Amino acid sequence: LKHLTGAFSYAKRISLIQENPFLEVQKPKVSRKKIRFLTDDEIEQFRLLFKDQPRWRLDSFNFALWTGCRLSSIITVKKTDFVRKQWKDETDCLIRLVEKGEKEREIPLLPEPLELIQERIDFLNDTSRHKSALELIPRVDNYQKSLRRIQEGYLFWEISDRTTVTHSFLKARRELGLGNDVTFHTLRKTFATYGLEQGLSLETVQYILGHSSFRVTEEAYAEITKRKVINEFKRVKAK
Repeated sequence: LKHLTGAFSYAKRISLIQENPFLEVQKPKVSRKKIRFLTDDEIEQFRLLFKDQPRWRLDSFNFALWTGCRLSSIITVKKTDFVRKQWKDETDCLIRLVEKGEKEREIPLLPEPLELIQERIDFLNDTSRHKSALELIPRVDNYQKSLRRIQEGYLFWEISDRTTVTHSFLKARRELGLGNDVTFHTLRKTFATYGLEQGLSLETVQYILGHSSFRVTEEAYAEITKRKVINEFKRVKAK
């Protein structure tokens, strides 16, 4: 509609037509799909399924769920991206992310992802553990790639491409009998949904998710915000 309006406006300016028929046309309202997030039961189902599989599957699942990170960040984050910052009498633990548009941000870590990161850093720093871990890698080319990623300090050294994680997650989804609306990206939406329900502001969620504008976050999670307002209002007592 925008392009048609512009084209006919130009046609009117050069006197090809007398009036622009699209000026009075209203842009149709697009109804946003309801946010699909994982329930507590679904989260536990995934964890139980991944428990006896290669460690990176459970770790990447939990990391996305606990931080709201994009899959691209999980693949590229390194141990040097883990930072500690002193603020007065407190030490804050953060992870540095570089995502869309090369924008850099540092997000705070809950105790659970902090423990996961520390375990992975300990592994990367302990060269005596690398050989036995690499022996579990099935193919020679994957072995060399994983070895290089260990040496370069990637936290999730086992994962070098999106396809590996996506296929693993979709296979798990099928085994659990979940629908096509559940993808790895759903973990990011689950983080945001539970964060908002537990009191995080939209501004905080926007920053952590790395949305380009506040409006993107506001529109995406409007229904959750509305539900939060209703629940909070129920606690109000009239005077």
